[in-house]
Formats: sequence, structure tokens, C-alpha cells
Amino acid sequence: MKNYKWIAFLAVTLSLFVSVMSMGAILISLKDISHSFNTPIHQVSWLVIVHLLTVTAILLPAGNIADRFGRKNVHIFGILIFIIGTLLGVFANTFEILIFSRIIMAIGSGMGQAVGGAIVSSLFPDSERGKSLGMMSTSVGLGQTVGPVVGGLLVYNFGWESVYVFLLVPMILAFILGYLLLKKDEIESVDSDNQMFDYKGTLFGISFIITLIVGLKNLSFENIFSNYSILFLIISIFFGWWMAPTSFFIESQEAFQVPSTEFLMGTDDLGRDIFSGVVQGLRNSIFVSLGVTFISYTLGIALGIISGLLGGITDQLCLKFSEIIMILPRFLIIILATSFVGQGILILIIVLGLFSWTSIYRIIRSEILSLRTREYILAAKALGLNVGRISIR
Repeated sequence: MKNYKWIAFLAVTLSLFVSVMSMGAILISLKDISHSFNTPIHQVSWLVIVHLLTVTAILLPAGNIADRFGRKNVHIFGILIFIIGTLLGVFANTFEILIFSRIIMAIGSGMGQAVGGAIVSSLFPDSERGKSLGMMSTSVGLGQTVGPVVGGLLVYNFGWESVYVFLLVPMILAFILGYLLLKKDEIESVDSDNQMFDYKGTLFGISFIITLIVGLKNLSFENIFSNYSILFLIISIFFGWWMAPTSFFIESQEAFQVPSTEFLMGTDDLGRDIFSGVVQGLRNSIFVSLGVTFISYTLGIALGIISGLLGGITDQLCLKFSEIIMILPRFLIIILATSFVGQGILILIIVLGLFSWTSIYRIIRSEILSLRTREYILAAKALGLNVGRISIR
């Protein structure tokens, strides 16, 4: 067929355009949805959050599935899932059903985004590949721009349900074009039947991304322990432990590989998997942070209570000791410790913890000094309670 590549390109980019446009259009309709279901706007915002979480999670396994079962199959099936989710949204009579429909739509959207670039790349020769990928990116950008405009017009004139109805028409057209025009022999990868699907890595990868994003989304530095954000971040690290496909320190791969289903972020100049490096580095960083925080808070609180309650020579010794710790060059101590004791994360945690407690100590000491003259503290001392029992109480 003459100009087959451009017709197939249209079939692929139309679905990408609609799926991206749906995000902006539905974002504009959140206020109308909130009034329709009598739901607070912060809960309605989960329509956007759950879509992003699902798409991000689906992108990881969808590329591998496409290499194994065929890019056209994944593309067509993704459009069909998106259409089913959109139909559920049209007839949703509760907010929970609307959330579920958004998840279904996001699964289909993620499948299409995962294989769209690969299909376009296989349609064009090397001399035109850059132009085709650029045009595909332009269509995605146009979808992001057009989405809020179309959504605003539809919601203002017909209500939020019209957004879902509008999305059905071009997506059904994209399904028909993709099913009839895409040729499997033109867009499939080589040796796709020999690809092994990593079920364990996919499961941990999806769990890692979801827990990490939810933790970061709810993180509040004003009251960091007021919600479950820290718990989600910690859980994400344990998922990330098994998620890294290779060790970052193994230099057995080809250098400067482009991102693929095997190497999600490619490889560096030494052939190391960049994605594994990010996951392992994030895991080590949080372990170090948690360890240092535990040691510094434990020492600071304990010494602050002892110094504030006992006072006298004990208070003066602890105060002078904290001042000495504050002026010591921390990084020089770390270098000396690793030289004499050895290298490792545990040594780093211990050294940083032993030199990071002074600010906590001063805060606790000042609070205890202001409390020890209170009547209930004086009464406890008169009853013969020791420092330990007073501190616990």
C-alpha cells in the first residue's frame, strides 16, 4: 500500500492523542464531578492521581508483554480497554464506579503509550525515524493542550458526562484503523517469541512505583509523621530491593545502550544498568537516613533529658561535649573511620549518627530546663523518684 507508513502512523498517534487529551479534559471536569456526586474536591482529585499511578505502573510490564505477544495485539487491546473504561464512566452512578472506570482507562492508555513509540520506530527507515518520533511527540503535546480546552467547552455546555462520550468517538475510530491497517510483520520486534516475562520483577516494579508516588504525594514536611507517607516510602524501598534487575556495579553490558524493556533507563559509559543504580542508590540513601536519624534522636533525647534533669557538673560536661562534637570536621572523621575500621554503609550510619545528635540534644535540654522547676517535677523529687522514673513519666 502506498504511503502505508503514514496511514499506520495516523492510526497509532490518534489513540495517543486521545488518551493524553483525556487527562486534561477530565481534569477540567473535576469541580462538576464533585458537585454531581456530592464528594469533596480532594477526593475527586484521585481521578487524576489514580490515572497517573496506573499508567506509570502499566508502562513497565506492557513493553515486555508487547515483545512477547505482539505490539499490534497490545495496541489494539489497550484501545479496547480504554473504550470499555470510558463506557463505564459514561454510565457511572457512583463515585466509586467512576474511579474504577478511570483505572480501566489508564490501563488501556498505559498499554498504548508503551508500544506507540516502538510501532512508529518500526514503521519508518532510519533516515525518517527522528522526524516520525518528533511528530508523535508533537501530537502528544497537542493532546495536552487541546484537552483542557475541549473539556471546558463540553463541561460548560453539556456536563461532565459529555467528556466521556466525546472520547469514545475518536477512540473507536483509532481502534478500527489500528485493527484494519496495522500489519504485524511490519511492526513486530525480532525474536519476540524468545522473550521471557519477568513476573516477579513486574510485580515488585509496579508496587515500588505506586508506593513511592503515593508516599511522595502525601508527604508533608510541616508534620511529617501525621500521615502514612513515610510508611509508603519505606515500603517502596523494600519493593525496590528486588526490583533492580542487575547489580549497578556489574560492568558486563554494552555501554550507552538506549532505554529498552531490558534496561529501562539504558546503560552508562561503563555498561552499568542506570535504572538498577537509581533503585539501589535510593534504597541505600533511605537506609542511611533512617539509621542516622534513629541514632541521633536516641542520643540527643537521652543526653538532653539527663543533662536537663541532673544539672550541675553533669549538665556542664554534656554541654561542653556537644560543643566539641559540633566543631569537629564531620567528613574528616568519616574518612579516618573508614581508613581504620573499614568501608560500608553501617560504618557511615554509625559515624554520621554519632556526630548528628547535638541539635536534638540542645532542643531537649532547653525544654527539660524549663520543665524541671514545675511543681509536679519537684513533687516527684520530694517523693524520692529517681531521674530514670521521672524521665519515663
